[in-house]
Amino acid sequence: MKQATKAAPWKKEEVKRLQQELQHFNIIGIADMTSMPSPQLQKLRSTLKDSVKISMTKTRLLTLAIDNLTGKIPGIEELKKHLHGMPALVLTNDNPFKLAKILNKNKSTAPAKPGQLAPYDIFVPAGPTPFSPGPVIGELGSLGIKATIQEGKVTIKEDTLAAKEGEEISAGLAAMLTKLSIEPMEIGINLLATLEKGTIYSKSILSIDETVYLNNLKLAARRSFNLTLAIAYPTKQAIKLLLNKAALNADSLANSRNILTSKTAGKQLTKAEREAKTLAHALQGYEAQEPQSFEAPEKKEEQPQKESPQQQETRQPNEQQRQENVSAQQLPEQTKSKENHDQSPEQADKKFKEEERVAQDVLKKLQDKKINKPRWAL
Repeated sequence: MKQATKAAPWKKEEVKRLQQELQHFNIIGIADMTSMPSPQLQKLRSTLKDSVKISMTKTRLLTLAIDNLTGKIPGIEELKKHLHGMPALVLTNDNPFKLAKILNKNKSTAPAKPGQLAPYDIFVPAGPTPFSPGPVIGELGSLGIKATIQEGKVTIKEDTLAAKEGEEISAGLAAMLTKLSIEPMEIGINLLATLEKGTIYSKSILSIDETVYLNNLKLAARRSFNLTLAIAYPTKQAIKLLLNKAALNADSLANSRNILTSKTAGKQLTKAEREAKTLAHALQGYEAQEPQSFEAPEKKEEQPQKESPQQQETRQPNEQQRQENVSAQQLPEQTKSKENHDQSPEQADKKFKEEERVAQDVLKKLQDKKINKPRWAL
């Protein structure tokens, strides 16, 4: 049997130190310190010494410390999934998002080195470059970057994706990015995850842009407010607008249905007065309108024409015949007048009343006919 190798005393001390630190702080963060230059790390430690403690150690020792605290600190065993690269503990008593904000604020850019992985999609933007025409055009073409010459300078035609996130950066691309002053790498602490009261916050959650987050909150608040107005749901923020809307709707209904209220009475009276004036004006125009009279055209007097002797001879018998006819017509009238003269006063009075009654009936019918006649026919 192989004897179990004893751990070096310094390793035991290191594990014990890590356990004490993990139990001392409320927020436990795991970071990757790969490609973190030592001078920048020392400067960052000096800047954050009052609020954040950075402790670097070996992955194996940190794993042992986490295993020893499993069950004592809720969720600490989940941190082992985020141990990558050169792990380090980032400990604080502030909230995780404030910690991530502080670390991101203290990051700086750096040129890419051959063999490094692209932290995000690296693009080479279109536009002029400081290069003069020469071999650089071929170098750009070998990297898939289209270029041309304009105004004596090499110009990149369009935006080009040079490397996708996670891809290894080649030596040629690293050199070209440096020539183009593109620094895709970040120097700083790469926070991978944090643990707070049993909850794990991954990098994707911690890296949320604060401005975008606040804008999303404002958008959600605005949409919820509009929803309460649309469905008439009373809330503290919407109750005044809902009451004003209800009052306006009630006034509109009262005005459309001619319902008298304290607010619509003035409008209704004004409307009634306006209609009354319009009606009075129309009646005045009707009364002032006179019936049209039609006059027959005047007949021109015919000038007597001279008659020939033959016409005079023909006319004399005709004139004599006409006088005889008139005499014959006057005879019945004279007879009738004589008959009227022979009537008694009572009979004459009765006949007069009968004629007067007939005349009044005729006059009444004429008046009724005029009244009932349509206005347009007057």
